[in-house]
Amino acid sequence: MNLNNKMNLLIDLLRQDSCEENLQKSLEQIKATISTIDTLIQSHLKDETAVVEKFHQLGLTNVDILRDELERFIKQFVPPPDADPRIMKKRASWMDVDELKTQDHLFSKQFLNCRFLMQAIDNWQFGVWQGLITFMDTAKGVITKELTQWADNEKRILSSRSELKMKFNNVRIEMIKEDLCKVR
Repeated sequence: MNLNNKMNLLIDLLRQDSCEENLQKSLEQIKATISTIDTLIQSHLKDETAVVEKFHQLGLTNVDILRDELERFIKQFVPPPDADPRIMKKRASWMDVDELKTQDHLFSKQFLNCRFLMQAIDNWQFGVWQGLITFMDTAKGVITKELTQWADNEKRILSSRSELKMKFNNVRIEMIKEDLCKVR
């Protein structure tokens, strides 16, 4: 039987009983039921917290897997040797922009513009490569921090919810006592 239903039946029994001895017995049963409910709430909180902690550990394991996969990818697919960052910084986009502004060239402006854009894409690919390397180095710290904040927030929410449930149940016994004193 549901503990709340049992408690409601005990409260009804308490209200109907006229003998003071039975009143005390019913009151003790209500206290025991409330204590059982509090124990169940604590047990439920412990289980929910364990689930959050397990998810947190799983997330940390996934971060390690992501880092290992990125490292494997970077080692397997090495960037082209002409994409050296020192050379890239020197030549920037491999072509002087002023070359596009002149009118005395053999090729059309569209061709030079297309060449400029293709070289910019090559630079962009190198930037993505460097971004992957940088992300591989910093990902664990950043994602771990986010996961820890999320887990702490969830634990705080679960804890406050269980405290609220327990306070609600503990207030019920005081209300029952007060109601009993007013009626009798």
